[in-house]
Amino acid sequence: MSSTSPVELQHESQAPGAAEARLDGGIERPGPASRGTVRFCFIDALRGLAALFVLVFHLFLGFHETPVFAHIHHWVRSTIWRGCTGVYIFFVISGFVIAYSIKERRVDGRFIGRFALRRSIRLDPSYWAATLVSALMAWKLHGISPHELPPPTLKLILAHFAYLPEFLGCKFFIGVFWTLCIEIQLYVTIVLLIGGLQWLSRTPEPPVGDAN
Repeated sequence: MSSTSPVELQHESQAPGAAEARLDGGIERPGPASRGTVRFCFIDALRGLAALFVLVFHLFLGFHETPVFAHIHHWVRSTIWRGCTGVYIFFVISGFVIAYSIKERRVDGRFIGRFALRRSIRLDPSYWAATLVSALMAWKLHGISPHELPPPTLKLILAHFAYLPEFLGCKFFIGVFWTLCIEIQLYVTIVLLIGGLQWLSRTPEPPVGDAN
């Protein structure tokens, strides 16, 4: 293993068709025969640690006043309390992954459509289902539960479906929805920025000159 930075690709000479680019830190990119699948092992591991950090943070929020947490050393409690930083790690990872995935692509209408469709299939079903369940709970528990949910108006539900509650001045059914909305807005921003930069830096077509 070389001493190069974890973000530098290293090309290893192998038999034809088996060549691959390896990224120090356990990140591998398949060779030309299988360019469709790229795995970043280090990034996946970092994402897993960030998820664990956020999970422990939320457990701490729910049980920090119980005797179990009361006997934990203060520096451990302080570390757990900072578990919310895992969310910011997710944002940085998402920015890197999205930028890397489109760095050599031509951002046009077709690309944007496929990009949006893939993420819609991955995110929308579970998120929309959670939104509808939350709306049903808000309707059934309105005026009963001490943890009041916003009334499930049509505007609020559609704002959630569009990932725009805060932009439209609405409250979230579930507080953690804000992170997913930021993710979607990040996707849109990066794609539009890169597409705009490509459009501004495009090489104009040479004019067709006269024969004389």
